[in-house]
Amino acid sequence: MKMWPKSALRPFAGCTIVAPSDLPKALVLASSLRQFHPDYEFFILLLERSGRTKREAEGARLVYPGDLELQPGDEWQLPMLHPAEELISILKPALLRVVLKSGVEAAAYFESTMEIFAPLDDIITLAATEDVIVTEQAGGSSSTERHPGRSFIAVRRNAQPFLEEWSRQLTNLDLGDASSNSEKATRTLAGPVDSYPHQPITDPAFNVGYWNLNPATFSWNGDRYEIEGKPLLSFNFRGYDPDKPHLLSKHQGLEPRLLLSEHPDVAKICDEYRDLLLRAGHDKSKSVPGSLRVLPSGLQIDARMLRLYREALSKFKQGLDQKPPSPFGPEGEEGFLSWLNQSVSASKKIVTRYMLAVYDEREDVKQAFPDPIGANATSFRDWYLQFGHQEMDLPAALVPQDSQQESASELIVEPGKVISPSVNVAGYFHAELGIGAAARALMAALETAGIPINTIPFTETASRQTHPFESRQSKAGPADINIVCINPDKFPAFAEKQGPELFHGRYTIGVWFWEVEDFPKLFHGTFNYVDEVWVASEFMRENFLKVSPKPVFKFQLPILIPPIDRSLSRADFGLPDQFVFLFSFDFFSVLERKNPLGLIEAFTRAFRPAEGPVLVIKTINGEKRILEMEKLRYAIRGRPDIFLRDGYLSAIENATLTAQADCYVSLHRSEGFGLTIAEAMALGKPCTATAYSGNLEFMTAENSYLCPCERSEVGPEREPYPATSHWSEPDVETAARLLRHVYTYQDEARIRGTRAAEDIRARHCPEFAGLMIKARLAKIRRRRGTSRPVYSVAFLEDRLEELECEMGLQSREGTRPRPLQKSGDHVTKSA
Repeated sequence: MKMWPKSALRPFAGCTIVAPSDLPKALVLASSLRQFHPDYEFFILLLERSGRTKREAEGARLVYPGDLELQPGDEWQLPMLHPAEELISILKPALLRVVLKSGVEAAAYFESTMEIFAPLDDIITLAATEDVIVTEQAGGSSSTERHPGRSFIAVRRNAQPFLEEWSRQLTNLDLGDASSNSEKATRTLAGPVDSYPHQPITDPAFNVGYWNLNPATFSWNGDRYEIEGKPLLSFNFRGYDPDKPHLLSKHQGLEPRLLLSEHPDVAKICDEYRDLLLRAGHDKSKSVPGSLRVLPSGLQIDARMLRLYREALSKFKQGLDQKPPSPFGPEGEEGFLSWLNQSVSASKKIVTRYMLAVYDEREDVKQAFPDPIGANATSFRDWYLQFGHQEMDLPAALVPQDSQQESASELIVEPGKVISPSVNVAGYFHAELGIGAAARALMAALETAGIPINTIPFTETASRQTHPFESRQSKAGPADINIVCINPDKFPAFAEKQGPELFHGRYTIGVWFWEVEDFPKLFHGTFNYVDEVWVASEFMRENFLKVSPKPVFKFQLPILIPPIDRSLSRADFGLPDQFVFLFSFDFFSVLERKNPLGLIEAFTRAFRPAEGPVLVIKTINGEKRILEMEKLRYAIRGRPDIFLRDGYLSAIENATLTAQADCYVSLHRSEGFGLTIAEAMALGKPCTATAYSGNLEFMTAENSYLCPCERSEVGPEREPYPATSHWSEPDVETAARLLRHVYTYQDEARIRGTRAAEDIRARHCPEFAGLMIKARLAKIRRRRGTSRPVYSVAFLEDRLEELECEMGLQSREGTRPRPLQKSGDHVTKSA
């Protein structure tokens, strides 16, 4: 590195600003600049309190908000007034002043998501001759792309007055409603720069990003990346997530202009950037809390806390209130929480500042308790303690410590007076989705048992609704029981559409499917619509029993043998005449749960390209989940033996496609039941699937190939499933061996498929299921004919029958399937 004389100003230095979790991005940027300009220093402003954690930044100098020349208190107040994106813009001028004062002639701010690919001599020369140079205010190329703002600004020492004025304007800026509008906020924050004379950088090879990239002019020539035939200077990976490597930028929205699967050179530069981030510690940084919105205890700073702080600080500046404590200031988290939990009511019953913030955003609560800190303080507080904080999943730190929760009031249900042999059955009878198929299968069981039925179709779904179905209308009189095959998320909409007349005087059963180990509080209100919950697997029954205030009954869902068209061949489906592994799923069913990426990985581990077998992944609704479809296309690059087919087929065509396959595979993370697996087994196909969740109702080691797994946390961005709940992580290496085994020993696999079909016919036929359902309906009617409380009797009787059944089975050891057991984090079967 060149040594500059102590008295001389160094010509140039760079800087950026990042939250702690984004430090690897800043390190990659610093390293890329140093590769071409090793003599220039690079500063990284880390948005956390100095010394809070030990950080390393080889080749760069770390600074903290406390190192900047801010107004007294700004270091603590600004993080509570602005999200990280705004705070970065606000602190830019303060950081540039620090860099200039370190002894350089020109200081340049680079957005942390940039990487340098060639010397920036022309840019640095321009920075030495102009007071302020900036990249153009880039705009998105479509209405779905967000405004990326200015990614680069360089200032000379002569521009110090500009920096001071810029900093003053930004720190005193009240964005107000602009904060909720990213483009408006960006323009507001950029205002001071726009009003000062500046020189724009117009080189098309500098600051290339998702908003201005033309893939037709971007290329890799085997030695370097080029734009319009000239060397690429810098690429901005704004919005790129190394955990979602199939996407160029999240800011492209749900219908991205650029798909990596269609542009291999763009995919290449993204893959290389991902490797750099991983080497810089991306995986480790994910566990670093974003300290600007997370307190040391792990408690999230939510929107209510921020609003309370903003309002209180505004009153303080007007001389109307005391200064609120910031969790980043001397009072720390303890002082901040104490302030939130201060009583604001005149009543003896404490109503805290935070409770009132909850009140302010709930119109229903306002109507119920018009005077929350006066006449209605006790009632409002009781609502908050018994219902409100659970409803919104608020942490214990925001519940007054002197509270004692009251038990929920006892449910009283009037026993039924009219006994009728008819039932109403509601569901998605015409829809091509799993719960629609379950409703049709349930109908088959009811009809084989001779139970009169009235059908109530429900059509509010985005799935195609062309499945043939004939409505039923019983002549046996009005029904006294409703069986509603509609999941909790849509149940309120169904109830509102039908009106109270459907439910009045009738016993309502909700036939529900849920695929992870915890049923979220978001849907607990749906229990109010039903008298009983039916589920099709022991896995679901155990999970609903954790939280259900109503009886939960496991019924036998019949597995119907789907009809096929024997005149169709593989050629009709565009498939080669090779050994075919098949997996089918709906993009509406949560991609991460269905786990096709795990299956792709297992297949690529098991077989080299063109080794023999092919993998067919059949999907529907991919055109409505473009980003997730892109994830699959990205994963199968370079594998011509993996076929991705999206689009609806008729029911008979779907079944025929399954019949044409040699093996059906599902490396799901969880299934409520697993109907596509069951139907493949009914068709005599050998099946490989994860040894976890609802599919174990019909899969055994004797009739299937079960893949072991580990219990794992669901994690974020898996809605509607709670991030802290659990499902499984299939063992991909074992899955690869199972696929190889099925392909190698095809005769054995066919025998196992035959055994599977026999088991399905014997144990899961409509006749057997119908008898079980008929017996349950008779029990419900018997209970309703008494004067005893229905719910308590149902719970007690069901539990006694379970205990008797368990004792009987224990006396006949070996006559029942072995139960699932959890051994540590491994999901296994007991010996």
